[in-house]
Amino acid sequence: MSYPSEVAEYCEKVCSELKPSLIILHGSTAKGLNGRWSDLDLIVIADFDVPLIDRVGKLLDLNETRAPIEPLGYTPREFDDMFSKLNPLALEAVENGVALLGQNLFRQFRSRLEEIKSKGLKRTKSDWTTAIP
Repeated sequence: MSYPSEVAEYCEKVCSELKPSLIILHGSTAKGLNGRWSDLDLIVIADFDVPLIDRVGKLLDLNETRAPIEPLGYTPREFDDMFSKLNPLALEAVENGVALLGQNLFRQFRSRLEEIKSKGLKRTKSDWTTAIP
């Protein structure tokens, strides 16, 4: 992973400020496909009490490192709803992401994904398709 110490520092700051239940590294870095100009895509799942746009600002403000961190913040319910509705971002993060915090919860999502895949969910080159009603 690019910037391992910076990501660890950022996660420590997020943990002290927000007490997240899960932090997922996803995107090109998680897949090992990152290049020189790649950013670090993170999903932070915590009990946010502000609108989504304000969460992004807060999460960006917590980055005191030189790492190009691009965070998104969701409440546990929001992320679970996204996942249950087969939102591509949530599915991709669970399929190819790496849990930086909250490994047990992440394993639960992975198990659920495997169950959904066994019922017909498939990954194509650009999206997810399903025969699930």
